[in-house]
Amino acid sequence: MHFFKKNPLLVLIVVSMLLICGIFSKIIFHPNQYLLASGGDAFKNLFTPAWFIANDKGTHFTGMNYPYGEHVVFTDNQPLISWVLNFVDNNIYPIQNYTIGILNILLFVSLFFGILLLYKILKYYRMPAWYAAIMALSIGLMGPQIERFYGHFALGYTVFIPWVWWRIIQVKEKNYSLLPLLSLATLVVIFGFIHMYYVLIGGLLIGFHALVLFVKNRKNYISVFKLIAAAGIPLLAIMTFMHFTDTEQTDRKHLMDFSDIRQIFKLCFYLRAAH
Repeated sequence: MHFFKKNPLLVLIVVSMLLICGIFSKIIFHPNQYLLASGGDAFKNLFTPAWFIANDKGTHFTGMNYPYGEHVVFTDNQPLISWVLNFVDNNIYPIQNYTIGILNILLFVSLFFGILLLYKILKYYRMPAWYAAIMALSIGLMGPQIERFYGHFALGYTVFIPWVWWRIIQVKEKNYSLLPLLSLATLVVIFGFIHMYYVLIGGLLIGFHALVLFVKNRKNYISVFKLIAAAGIPLLAIMTFMHFTDTEQTDRKHLMDFSDIRQIFKLCFYLRAAH
């Protein structure tokens, strides 16, 4: 107990690694031999990065929608990770046969670092070290994002929300200065290139912080405006990227109109009546 009190972070690191390796031992020690899930979206979300790394480059994906292909973002192949692995495979070392294993390991690495960030956040809010360690471990291992391990892998990076939270804390501590805000926006952009939903999630976290700041001190509108800008920059960056790289955008209907919504309701009721 004395050692734990003096070295809580070290103990947390060791216990986290032991638990993660124990719970997911087969996958962690043989990552390329197991699929976390194999049906529906899971199979597609494993196929698309594996195909891209082995056969494609840039923003064009040829493994579906033959003969036209598709933009990588719409294939849910974790574009940023696929680009990095594709570059390594083409220029440094052939790794295309290890794509599944690498993606599996990345999820558990994210889980580990997410637990450590949760510990730092709880310590920041003056929670006792021993209690912060226990709660960080509990929250991390019971996080709802772990459910994404079994199909929607791109949304399974549990480190994201604690990381954004920690960056918001640092922005606050630096009095909402420019560089920390840019660092926060950059983090959301990076994860946005893994999955677009992260842009929305990050924007909501930043936006709610801005709302609380505004309610607490309405005179601090400059800091609120800075936070809103930090939340909007990732969305603007992703939209700009898609505008210049999505060659099929004129043929793709981005927004549903009212007639589409009516058709959805009709389809639901007709199917119910048919049964």
